Amino acid sequence: MSPSGRHLVPEAEIPPAARESGVCIVLIGNPPNLQIPLIVRGDDDGPHSGQVAFPGGAREDQDTTIEETALRECEEEIGLPRDYHDVVGTLYPLYLDVSNYRVVPVVTRAGNDDVWDALRPQPGEVARIIRADLGALFASRSSSSMHYHGADHSVPCFAVDGETVWGATAMILADLKGPLISSGAL
Repeated sequence: MSPSGRHLVPEAEIPPAARESGVCIVLIGNPPNLQIPLIVRGDDDGPHSGQVAFPGGAREDQDTTIEETALRECEEEIGLPRDYHDVVGTLYPLYLDVSNYRVVPVVTRAGNDDVWDALRPQPGEVARIIRADLGALFASRSSSSMHYHGADHSVPCFAVDGETVWGATAMILADLKGPLISSGAL
């Protein structure tokens, strides 16, 4: 079952050549004051250039699980050592046809605010790191219209630190809110 409001390509219709990708949602702090690092992608002329995103990327041969992919990419892109956070679980995957990625959001939990001191953007890939308060981020939710696969769809978007979060990152954030509320974290 897909999250409500998300327009997904069914798993059976994802191209066999789609690359697996993992993104890392790092929950920092204690409820109800949770924060997450978001990144502004570097300007590399790629399909996700300059967008607000979660740290993450393509699965590589050495990654035995998608969780390892997300942790490795998080360490590479924002400098967060793997032993600073623990995997909590995963959210529903989504397919990005613009880049041919099947993305699995991996939720991790880091201890306290000391984590922020360890973060450093990887030059060339990450323009900057945004310290996003989840309560404020969720409160900023609005919607936008997107023409996709021959039809107009209402899609979520969020505002943070002078940036608009849209696309896959916004869909993942919309999916994250429900489990956080049901777990009592928000």
